Amino acid sequence: MKILPVIDLLGGQVVHAVRGDRSRYRPLQTQLIGGSDPCNLAGALRTEFGWQSIYVADLDAIQGRPPNRAQIDQLLASEYDLWLDAGLTSLADAVYWSQIEVGGHRLRSIIVGLESLRSARELRSIVDGLGPERVVFSLDLRAGQPILGADDWDAPDTPMLVHAIAAAGIRRWIVLDLASVGGSAGTPTLGICRYLRQQLADAQITSGGGVRDLTDLRQLQCSGCDYALVATAIYQGRLTKADLAPFGH
Repeated sequence: MKILPVIDLLGGQVVHAVRGDRSRYRPLQTQLIGGSDPCNLAGALRTEFGWQSIYVADLDAIQGRPPNRAQIDQLLASEYDLWLDAGLTSLADAVYWSQIEVGGHRLRSIIVGLESLRSARELRSIVDGLGPERVVFSLDLRAGQPILGADDWDAPDTPMLVHAIAAAGIRRWIVLDLASVGGSAGTPTLGICRYLRQQLADAQITSGGGVRDLTDLRQLQCSGCDYALVATAIYQGRLTKADLAPFGH
């Protein structure tokens, strides 16, 4: 399993996410850098831990406001491999982000979030348009319950929802419980990650929300995860370089 560090962008700054309550997000404070500049933080993550790939959530775009293009462009220009969640609602949004190129670098992982997608029918179009290797689907949950941005999912429960998403051609998954983000209360996604691994043996599975320590990471690894999203435990120094050394970049 590999670690995927998280940068949450709001108003051009990195913020500390707290249980999905975006009204409570404040500029990040961490010993890794002074201030909350995303490029400085990305540089510290690369220098200190060797991470080149970063999960970026553009919280302005997710909330329907103009995206943090300047900061995203700077990160691309610095040759980071970004997994970007910019609140895609449609194929048009996906095409917009897929065509951005800065210094010869493009987004290789474009996230489609269950919370943001406005029509289930758009998902197949996005996968067909961008290719399944470039699309990552975020199964957005709150306390274990799916956050449905679209009302046309013909899926009365989470297992059926998983199969409907897989039928659209999704191979890369994020299981993200917003109620656990920044809460350092443990990882509630283990059961769904295990289910995904059992049902979709070749899927790429990433878990997000609640990682506290090495025990949580090992549990995610045993559940079949390929990646773990981690933010607070790194920025507060509870997971060190030595702790994370056994996990890949």
